[in-house]
Amino acid sequence: MYTMGSLLHSGSAEQKAEWLPKVASGELRLQAFGVSEPNSGTDTLSLETVAVKDGDEYVINGQKMWTSRAEYSDAMLLLARTDYPEPPREDARARAKALTLFIVDMRGKVNCGNGIEITPVQTMMNHSTTTIFFDNLRVPAANIIGGEGNGFKTVLGAMNAERVLIAAECIGDGRFFIDRATQYAKDRSVFGRPIGANQGIAFPIAEAYAEVEAAALMVNHAADLIDGGATAGEQANLAKYLAAEASVRLSCCDSYSLTSSLLISWSVAHCVSTLSLLQLATATQLWSCAVCFASGSGKQAMCACKPTADTGSRRNSTSNANGARPGSTVWPLSPLT
Repeated sequence: MYTMGSLLHSGSAEQKAEWLPKVASGELRLQAFGVSEPNSGTDTLSLETVAVKDGDEYVINGQKMWTSRAEYSDAMLLLARTDYPEPPREDARARAKALTLFIVDMRGKVNCGNGIEITPVQTMMNHSTTTIFFDNLRVPAANIIGGEGNGFKTVLGAMNAERVLIAAECIGDGRFFIDRATQYAKDRSVFGRPIGANQGIAFPIAEAYAEVEAAALMVNHAADLIDGGATAGEQANLAKYLAAEASVRLSCCDSYSLTSSLLISWSVAHCVSTLSLLQLATATQLWSCAVCFASGSGKQAMCACKPTADTGSRRNSTSNANGARPGSTVWPLSPLT
């Protein structure tokens, strides 16, 4: 959603004509979005990937982390710094204007010495995410989406729609959990009557139902605003937070309900709830959060990890088991402590 949305809403007529028909026909796969970096995480304005103008092209160097589906994409959207050095932290407007969004044609350039190297990141579930290194990658200036210096604004607009999408998924999760819990409360009998006849079971289900349906109203409101062309940043964030919290309001009725299907679903939804607090969280961060939760920490912590090495040169070296090259910053798959 955020890849197509950026191109659809902020791309030029020429860009739309060149890229969108190919995407729609299946000729070209546009699935990857390079935003997150090891040293900046959700502090997007501090990203370090740099694009230097050289004639009618930009030369890009840097690294992206948690870039999903890059191995299966023919093109990607890439957020890079075109104004350097980085403006002062207190000047948020200037820092936002320092970033530019590019569409990068990856065909013939991956892992062959032509500017892009992709290393898969192993996770504890079936989700394809990667680390990407850019080494003197040349991208035409015509591939800038939304104009130079408007990349951050363009990305935020696309991510608001993604937040509403995730919020809608959470509403579906919540309704599924409530349906399963309600049926279980009817079917499970203890001491000669269904456990749903007890207020300790019935009240939490009723409260969860109320919260999910209330969150659904905000999700629908945010979706209506975005369909009407509004940015709806506030409403999108509220929808995602409320829906994620409501989706995990109901956990279980007794030990029998802690079977694999409910427990796994609850764990993933719990990670959505955790990441809803991170306003710039993407789908990649959602799944990295699930990795950390599944590792057994059980903490509602932001699934970022601590850099453990220096930030030396990334060029002309091989990748290690963490998906980063020797001398670059390594983010292990463990939660903050």
